[in-house]
Order: sequence, then structure tokens, then C-alpha cells
Amino acid sequence: MTTNLTDLTVTSLTINGYAIVAPAVKALTGNGTITSADAGVVTLNKTTGAITVTLTAPTAVTDDGKCLMFVSLNNVSHVINMAGGFGNGGNGEDVCTFSAVVGNALHLIAWGGYWYIVGNHQGTIA
Repeated sequence: MTTNLTDLTVTSLTINGYAIVAPAVKALTGNGTITSADAGVVTLNKTTGAITVTLTAPTAVTDDGKCLMFVSLNNVSHVINMAGGFGNGGNGEDVCTFSAVVGNALHLIAWGGYWYIVGNHQGTIA
């Protein structure tokens, strides 16, 4: 039996109990707060002065597996703050500061109530 999937429209997908969220794009042009509801790509686009992002903790189990990708579109040192630290790393790992280069990126995955860093391009974690 052959199944033709070319005419299929998928509105939601769950694999092994985890919802797979289609990447969305959220554009920040000024300071803002990002939550797990913003899962997907977050562009940071401000040509004069850095954007400061406040990142809230995800909810354990409910948000497990959600991803966030921050991407800088300008030659500006944007800052991402995570209270409690990335991966529960504490105060020494609660801020990511991008160098002033287009294409800086920070990729995070939610698990157990924390955002874990899975990729970082030219961001300093301190």
C-alpha cells in the first residue's frame, strides 16, 4: 500500500508524547521579554544600541523540547539575561553578550524547567 503525503496539511504533531512546535519567528527591535510561548527564532534587530532580552524559565514537562534561537541582525552587542543561569548554572552563567557582529546566535532547548545552551556563536556567557 502506498500513501501519498503531498496533499497533507499538518496542524500539530506529537511524537512520544512531546509536541513538535513549528518554528515561528519573532522580531525584537527593542528591549523585551521572551517566554517559552515564543519558541522558534527570535531576531534581534536594532541598529543603534543593544537590545536587552529578559528570558523567563520554561515550565518543566510542559515546555520540554521547545527550542529558541536568538540571531543578531546587526553589528551590536545584544544581551540575553536568564535569571538563575542557563541550565541552572547560577549567577556565573546568567548572561549571554553577543560580540558586535551580524550573525551572532544562541540556540537553547528547554528541559526540566531550564534553558540549556546547545549552540552559541560569538556569545560570551558570564
